[in-house]
Amino acid sequence: CFRMGGFPALLFLLTLPGSCMAGEDMQVFLHTEGESFRANCSHDVHKNLHEKKFWCKELSEKSCLVLALNSPLKERINLNHALHRSVDLIDLGRGWFSVIMTALRRENSGTYQCGVRGDLKNILLQRIQMVVSLEEPVRLFAKKRNSLSLHCSYSVSQIRKLQHFIWCKMVSRIRCQPIIRGNSDQSIVKVGRTEMMNDFSWKMIRVWLKKLRLNDSGEYHLESQGRNKLLNRIVLEVLATYYWLSGWAYT
Repeated sequence: CFRMGGFPALLFLLTLPGSCMAGEDMQVFLHTEGESFRANCSHDVHKNLHEKKFWCKELSEKSCLVLALNSPLKERINLNHALHRSVDLIDLGRGWFSVIMTALRRENSGTYQCGVRGDLKNILLQRIQMVVSLEEPVRLFAKKRNSLSLHCSYSVSQIRKLQHFIWCKMVSRIRCQPIIRGNSDQSIVKVGRTEMMNDFSWKMIRVWLKKLRLNDSGEYHLESQGRNKLLNRIVLEVLATYYWLSGWAYT
């Protein structure tokens, strides 16, 4: 593949105003240092087959630093040498493209966008918030009536394949009220506005919180049943309005 290097990183910026946003819901990936991140971004293959695809990290409310740019089945351009991080964007022309980041570090935390780069406007397909940290709890913000998708990574050494998982909400200092229990297989379990699955092939526990309400705010735990092992602590605040703060974009 063709690599580009030696260019100042700030030359490759996208201006956000005037772009077309495909959706409002936020994907949140929780990782620890050293792990790899992978996500797929879907698009209209009939309209965007020959358009360039991009992956960028938001620097402010109005700009996004492009880390990778790609044309399907053609050269792959990696623009992140100034950041000394490994980013790869792969588009096989099938209606979706993959983004892979390896050897994650805490400074990789932030809000990212994947999209299609057109002549007149940039089509933003998805906004993804990544948290790379060993610190607990992770604090997240979301907008009322939107949905929030959490993707919590784990290693095989942490958890046996056949263990079950519990998503619960703290109702006192010592009690976490179970909301949903996930199956050991990869089926999706649904309880009310919450869904969960153990995506073992990607080593991810995926939790979907649908149609958020203000009273959904609070501290949540993801635990493995049997060993009562705490995997993630998440403090969620559901907001009535949108705002952008300190380098993080919240929905």
